[in-house]
Amino acid sequence: MSSLDDTSTCVVCGGGGGGRDVKLSNKQVCTSCAQKVEHCKIEDGASDNSGKIITSADIDTVSDSIEKIGICNDDDDGDELFQDPPPKEECQICMLPMPFSSNICGIKKVYQPCCGKTLCYGCVIAANDEMNKGNMKRLCPFCRFPIHNTDKEYLKRVKKRMQINDPEAFYFLGSAYRFGSQGLRQNEKKALELWERAAELGSITAHYCLAEVYRLGSGVEKDMDKAIHHYKLAAIRGHEIARYDLGVLDGKNYNIQAIKHFIISAKAGHDDSLKMIGVGYKEGLVTKEEYAKTLREYKDCWDSMRSEERAIAKAIFDHE
Repeated sequence: MSSLDDTSTCVVCGGGGGGRDVKLSNKQVCTSCAQKVEHCKIEDGASDNSGKIITSADIDTVSDSIEKIGICNDDDDGDELFQDPPPKEECQICMLPMPFSSNICGIKKVYQPCCGKTLCYGCVIAANDEMNKGNMKRLCPFCRFPIHNTDKEYLKRVKKRMQINDPEAFYFLGSAYRFGSQGLRQNEKKALELWERAAELGSITAHYCLAEVYRLGSGVEKDMDKAIHHYKLAAIRGHEIARYDLGVLDGKNYNIQAIKHFIISAKAGHDDSLKMIGVGYKEGLVTKEEYAKTLREYKDCWDSMRSEERAIAKAIFDHE
C-alpha cells in the first residue's frame, strides 16, 4: 500500500503536509490514517471505489468505514478475504457447531479414520465412558466400525482414506510424520509434502499448518509470502486462528485492516481476537456500537456450541 507524499493532505483525516486536498486512490492511505484511526472522519462528498458519493452520515462503524471507503489489501483477494466466514461444521453425533480451529471455545475435535468424520471431543468422551461401563460396544460412535487398537491399524485406515482423496487423511498422516507420532519416525520433508497435498484437496487445517511452517522457517526456508498466502486461504474458509494471525501481522501499527480481521475472528468465538477489539475500543479505534455488536456475536457463538458433554470433555482435556 503506497502512502501520500509529504506535501499532500488526506481528505479522509486531514493528515499530510502541504495543504493541498487530494482524493485517495484504491491503494493510497496517508500515514495519519493508518496510525490514528480515531481521528479520521469522512469528508462529505468523498467517493467510494464505485464512484458513489458518500457522506459522514453514511458511516456508523469501523467495519462500515472499511466497506464504504474501500480500504483493503492490494491483492485481488481483498473483497473475498473480508467476507463473513462460512457456517461452522456440525458434529455428526450431537449436531452442534464446531470451530474450524480445534480447541476454540474449549472444543477439541477428533478425526475418525474409519469413516473420515470429525466429531467433537464431547461426543467421543461420552461414548468412551459408556464403553468403559459396558453399555456400548467398542465401535466408532458414528459408523459403528470397530475402533482401532494399534498405531498400525490407525495408519492403515488413514491410508485407505487417502486412496479416495480425503484431505484430512493426508493432513493427519502429515502430522504423524511431523511430530513422530503413531509409531512413525519424524520426517519433516514427508510431512510438508502431505500437508501440501491436503491443502490442495481443501484442508483448511493444512493451510494453517503450512502458514506456520513458512512463517517460522520450521524445516523449510522462511517465506512470509507463502505464509500469508496460506493464512489467507485458511481465514477465508473460516479458520479462526489464521484470521487472528493475519490481524497480528497487519496490526504492527494497529491499522484498520487488522481491526477488521480481529472483529471477524472474535465474532467466530476467538478469545484473543475479542481482547484485541477491547484494546481497540479503549484506544478509540473501535466504536461503542461495533464493540457491543462483536461482544453479542461472540457470546452467541459460544452459546451455540455449548453442551454438558463438551464441558466435561474440556475439563478432562485441560487436566491431561
